[in-house]
Amino acid sequence: MISGIKRKTTAVESTLRFFQTVDLIVTHFKREADKNKIFELTTQNTTFKDLLIATATIHIYHNLGLKVQTKIDSNKFTFESTKRLELSEKGILVKEIEALLKNSFSLEINLLYKMIDLEYRFISFLIEMRNPDLQDTQRAEMLKKIEDQIEQELQEIVINYPSFYFYDLIGDIIGLANETKREILDESSAFKEISVDIEKKLILEEKEDKFIELATLRRLINKIRKDFEFKSYKELQIEAMPVRMIKRNVVDYNIERLPVSILGLIAFKEANDIKKNVIKKIEEALSEKINYDQFESKILQYLKSELIKKLRENPNDFIYYLQCLNECSFDEIIYMLNKYGVYNILYLLNMDEELTNKVKRSMIRYNIKKLDIASLNDQKQNLVEIKDRARKKQIIDQVFIDELKLNNYYHLLFVLEFDDIISKLTKDIFFYILSKILRQLSRIIELYSKVSNDRSLYLLTLKKIFSTNDSEEWVRIKLEELIIERLNKRQEELVIVLNATNQPFLVNGFILARLLEISLNEGISELKNKISPIYEDIAPLKLKADIISPISYCIGFDIIKRLEKLEQKRREDFKKRIEAKEFEKVAKAQIIREEQELNTLNWIERRITSSLMRISSPGINPNQLYWQKKDSKIATENIKLHSELKGDSIDLIIQFFNFAVEKIKTFDPKISLPDNEGIKKVVNDLNLKILEKRLNTTHTQNKKRDLLDGERYEISSKIAKKIGRLLDKALYSKFKNK
Repeated sequence: MISGIKRKTTAVESTLRFFQTVDLIVTHFKREADKNKIFELTTQNTTFKDLLIATATIHIYHNLGLKVQTKIDSNKFTFESTKRLELSEKGILVKEIEALLKNSFSLEINLLYKMIDLEYRFISFLIEMRNPDLQDTQRAEMLKKIEDQIEQELQEIVINYPSFYFYDLIGDIIGLANETKREILDESSAFKEISVDIEKKLILEEKEDKFIELATLRRLINKIRKDFEFKSYKELQIEAMPVRMIKRNVVDYNIERLPVSILGLIAFKEANDIKKNVIKKIEEALSEKINYDQFESKILQYLKSELIKKLRENPNDFIYYLQCLNECSFDEIIYMLNKYGVYNILYLLNMDEELTNKVKRSMIRYNIKKLDIASLNDQKQNLVEIKDRARKKQIIDQVFIDELKLNNYYHLLFVLEFDDIISKLTKDIFFYILSKILRQLSRIIELYSKVSNDRSLYLLTLKKIFSTNDSEEWVRIKLEELIIERLNKRQEELVIVLNATNQPFLVNGFILARLLEISLNEGISELKNKISPIYEDIAPLKLKADIISPISYCIGFDIIKRLEKLEQKRREDFKKRIEAKEFEKVAKAQIIREEQELNTLNWIERRITSSLMRISSPGINPNQLYWQKKDSKIATENIKLHSELKGDSIDLIIQFFNFAVEKIKTFDPKISLPDNEGIKKVVNDLNLKILEKRLNTTHTQNKKRDLLDGERYEISSKIAKKIGRLLDKALYSKFKNK
């Protein structure tokens, strides 16, 4: 049995490296179907920036299923028209993402360079600190110089960069970012309530691991503000104390984090050189035309060669190398190596491709498979298998263990897996560095998803609002207030992520666009140029940018009223379509009923007409025209079918009987046949008799609709025989008169 704790731990471990949204972006490069969609928006050789934007568009459009333009002429609903609509929508999304991103990639890369330069300074300082001849005053001066540089850098970022870059940087250089993500994954792996009231859903947020970059940023902001005692980014720009507190924390954290040994510090410095080179390659690709597969392959090959080069040295230094490149602790690196099958660090010593190639060639030469090595310790019962195992063991011991100087069978298996292990390590490093550059793109994707997910929740709430009556107005008001509170949270997120402190129409246009499923430009235009519901019944006024804030209760109310109005119109249109379909259905049913009535009366009409016309023919034998047993059976079935049409069963049987009598009268008006009242009496009497049998009561005048299927058949059978007798009477009378 799997315990809850084990399942929770596994859930956290499965996403431990925090590549969720970034991995989703990069995965699209690997799928042929997705590649074709991406190249519809760009070309195979394009800049990495355009490729990333196109890929984000494909993810938003296909994976998230978001639409920005849904109008299409129903008369032109063809494959070509829907394809044109799809490409048009994707084109709109490309422009939106590009406009929202601005120069984010460049700023992210600049921050990474600053972090690497800062680490260089700390490494140089710590190496100097190991010098026994260094005086205390010199140490203090060096430390002060670093602190001053940090303070200067922080102040520059606060002034010149959007606020979220500052929080990203601080999260990275004091180790908060990865710690926060780990907390989010740990909390999100817990069980979630399935059945939740709509009011509670409006208050609660979705699980944060779905939007890990947004959730991490929000938590970083709250934690950094709390720990360093400032309430807003504006306060940080004018107050020196929080920056100094942050500076002190950065110094303490990095001195504690970096290795104690000089060799370890040198390994960190060399790893930073590699990291810088990878970032430089990515930076160049952002503005140069590339083929992504070749671009990724080149970077992975570069990382692989550098890692193998380091493996030829001390394995402990290799661990430092991985720590720096992955920004992990020693324990996390050991866990990662164990996950990839490295249980003995010493096996990494002197490992390279030459050794693995030697082993693989010998495996082919002596026809040895990995399974043969793994099964050497198995206890075989079969004599042939024992001999075969002994032969292979001798070859493995002599050729692999002795000649190649391997320690044991596990070491041999490790050598065979080395290429796969090193490939996984290089991919982890590349994606981790790339994730730092794609943070803002990931957040924009998550914003599209998060705001769009709210739409279904708001529509459910509006459905509940529409179902309230006048006496429950307080319910409507409460639900609207909860929606507006949730909208305010989205406004706050958008203001930070889009750096839109003074752009109310951008922030709220984005929200409105996602709720109404229109483009961002249309959402902004809707708010800017159309009359606001805020002033409804007062004056036909529009919202003005100079009197509203991006985070505003008023605009929240405006948005919900616009959505409410659209939903009411949609419901009215839906109601009209349903009514039109219902009317059409009734009309069709009427036609079908008339056809059914004709069908059930057709046979009796033909039977009566043909019999009474043929009876006058010369030489006709009347016996062949008289009512037969088979006629009773067919007539019974037709009467029963007629009684099952829409209406009262007894009235329909009377209608059938009356039709037959009237048809007979048209051929012989003088014949004595029952009139309408007589027919009614005959049928009603039969009905009463049959019901009395079942109900044992005579009070059955109002029980006509209670006839069972078998009872209708019995009445139909008796009426069929009566019709047969009346037809025979008419035939005899006409034959006699002839």
